[in-house]
Amino acid sequence: MLKGVILAFNRPYGFRYNASMGRPAISEYQVKKAKKPNSGKVWHIVGRPNGKRIRAWFNSKEAAQAEATERNIAMRKLGQNAVALDAVLAETARDGATRLKPFGKTLKEAIDFYLAHLNNLRHSITAKELESRTIAEFDRRLKEEEISKKHYTSMRETLRKFVAKYGDTQISTLTGAEIKAWLASLPLVAKTRSRHFGYLNNALTIATKANSLAANPLEGLEPFRVKRKTKVELLTPEEMSAFLSALDRDWLPFFAICAFTGLRREDKLEEIPANLAKILKPFVREAGSVRPKKKLQHAMETAAARAKIEWKQNCLRHSFCSYAVALKGLEWTSDQADHSIAILKRDYREVVTKEDAKKYFSILVSNQQASPLLGDMKKPTRPRNSETASPIAKKSKPVKKVESAKSTPAENFTKLVELHKAKGPVPFRPTQRDYRRQEKLVSVDSLSEIAFDDGLFKDEADLNGFVRWILRCQAKREAGTLEP
Repeated sequence: MLKGVILAFNRPYGFRYNASMGRPAISEYQVKKAKKPNSGKVWHIVGRPNGKRIRAWFNSKEAAQAEATERNIAMRKLGQNAVALDAVLAETARDGATRLKPFGKTLKEAIDFYLAHLNNLRHSITAKELESRTIAEFDRRLKEEEISKKHYTSMRETLRKFVAKYGDTQISTLTGAEIKAWLASLPLVAKTRSRHFGYLNNALTIATKANSLAANPLEGLEPFRVKRKTKVELLTPEEMSAFLSALDRDWLPFFAICAFTGLRREDKLEEIPANLAKILKPFVREAGSVRPKKKLQHAMETAAARAKIEWKQNCLRHSFCSYAVALKGLEWTSDQADHSIAILKRDYREVVTKEDAKKYFSILVSNQQASPLLGDMKKPTRPRNSETASPIAKKSKPVKKVESAKSTPAENFTKLVELHKAKGPVPFRPTQRDYRRQEKLVSVDSLSEIAFDDGLFKDEADLNGFVRWILRCQAKREAGTLEP
């Protein structure tokens, strides 16, 4: 007999004789009792199909014996390979079932879940890819005039925020609840947050229909609820006439266009009503902006005060939509204001009478002469070098320079915090973006804590520029020259 050679003849089935070992190697499974328990179990079976030892543990001798008998019968019928494979699968299945038990899940549910996950990964794109593909589709739609410029701009804004948060993350690994929680964490008003949810849902639906995603994670989720006012706020024809008449002359074209077209700054003008054409005629020129390079809020509030009317949020657009629906109908107003008919029906139908609507679209205003409603509001002019300067002008202090051209951003920030503590914040209105930007600045200990993912600051240059501007505002306030 040669040493190390396995003799495979004249042996009972289930045993192999190894000359190098000097003893038989058992192939079939046998029942054994361990001296030390394994996870509380002492009974186990052990076998060596294909020479590899396999063990399995049981709570009782009877269970171990039954399993050993079943495996040995299968080995005799199907051969050792099949039994070895079945044993490995069986042990893996038992281990998996044990680990899933605390979660109340079955092995089949785990397999189905993982297969779905693999399928999602196979049909998935990153947040950056979603942005590029959606914008490409919106470029086409804008070119074909299927969407408005505002719709296009809003989608870009939403996707920019989404990419800033998730970047190269595979969308299939995100849940709808996770995305919605991120939107909820943004420092936005409810209406803006709801708008971003809608645009992101739109982008994900487009990707799903294009087979770029296996599923839209936001599908089926409730959007953010926005508390709506019971009634839109608008101006009467008399109030609108008074307001337009009270404007400084160079502001009239801008506010008249807003009042009689419902136009937003990024929208395209569809049609000019007859009364508006007459108002704009004295201001016609070949090119240029209709908005003066002055403070809009100041112009608006000043004219409202002169006209002795209470200014209401978005009242120009609300007024246009309400009077247009009453006089010209839903279809015309929808095209002009870029509003859906459903929204017009819900918010603007039967708000005003047709008679008032006719008065509204008959308003004619000219600031070249005194307003018939308000009388002559023009102030007398004086020569530049007049010696009769106003008392206020005489007492005005020169603006102190509170920042140096050589000051570092960190030094400017320190000055800003000290002035904020000593003088208080610059009095912006709570509705202004600068109000929130200032609040963000004074809530941190250093500029390095400011993030650029919340839409308040574009980048480091924007942040440092705002700090310098706040310092200049503080200096103007101290000198008494800061405009309200």
